[in-house]
Amino acid sequence: MGKNIINIALFGLGRIGQMHANNLINHKNFNLKYIFDKDQKLSKKLSKKYNSIDIQNPKIAFKDKNIKCIFIASSTNTHLKFIEEAVVNKKVVFCEKPLAIDVDSITRIEEAMYNAEDPKIFLGFNRRFSGASQFIKEKLNIYPANAINFRFSVPKLERDHWTNIKEIGGGRIVGEAIHAIDLGTYFFDSLPQSISSHSPINKESDEVYDNQVFININYANGAHAAIQYFSDTNNKLSKERLEQIVDRTKKGGAEIVKFLEKGSAFYAPAASGVEMAKAYLRDEKKMLPCAAYLNGEYGIKDIYAGVPIIVGKNGVEKIEEINLDEKEKSEFLHSIDAVKKLWEAASKIDPDLNK
Repeated sequence: MGKNIINIALFGLGRIGQMHANNLINHKNFNLKYIFDKDQKLSKKLSKKYNSIDIQNPKIAFKDKNIKCIFIASSTNTHLKFIEEAVVNKKVVFCEKPLAIDVDSITRIEEAMYNAEDPKIFLGFNRRFSGASQFIKEKLNIYPANAINFRFSVPKLERDHWTNIKEIGGGRIVGEAIHAIDLGTYFFDSLPQSISSHSPINKESDEVYDNQVFININYANGAHAAIQYFSDTNNKLSKERLEQIVDRTKKGGAEIVKFLEKGSAFYAPAASGVEMAKAYLRDEKKMLPCAAYLNGEYGIKDIYAGVPIIVGKNGVEKIEEINLDEKEKSEFLHSIDAVKKLWEAASKIDPDLNK
């Protein structure tokens, strides 16, 4: 094995762990030597796929002097012990967020880092590297801002999913809303000075909804971030796309009317066509905003309108109906009327359109 090859051990083989494993085995400078998961059947099965050694005791990796880096993608409650052991054994650490479940655990990690020799740890806040985040960061460097609003709408998880169990995953607010807090720090290049939060309360049981939270953060440089986090949305969508599609459907009517009034066209870029073609050719069952023929959906018949659809090998496989408030419904119906009037005007110019 070459001198520049870095030997790595990976702990945790869930969805994120397997994503990291696939990236590591496809990088010419990395060798995924060890993998570990509490599900030994899974670990053994994946060891063949990754050409890695399945270990049942993490200490094997910690004590192996050839291992330079430990990837921690296991449940949040295991992070503390793995990080402590890794830094003592002079391993570089990549740890999935969140760092730990509670303040006491984070304090212990800080102490371990302080007492270790040249410790190195990187937290997996992947949202910093998304195309949207990079675009915003680039624009903020040119046009500075001192306030930002985040709205996260993420799919539901089963109640017994480990992320929802506070003793194991810390709950979804700790496990996912933390992304928004990190993005604020990244965008403003400043640390939080004060944080306040509020979650709705079930009036019948006085139980706090742990899947919804509103957070306000003031940063040291005077900037402010407002965060809205909801984890009870459609699980067919990616976390970012849901807001885009729903917002596009709700506001599309108003946009169409606005553009028609100006005599302009309301059109989708070529990229949307490529995205639809991929969903069709790969049978992705992907939700996309598209002009679809309505046959009673949204109370509309015999007209094409922009709505969320599921695209697969059969084309438009389903039209998704989202809830619209009265204002949004009015705008949607207004856009339908505008399209009908446009069609009537075009038909007068060219009667063959009705054939």
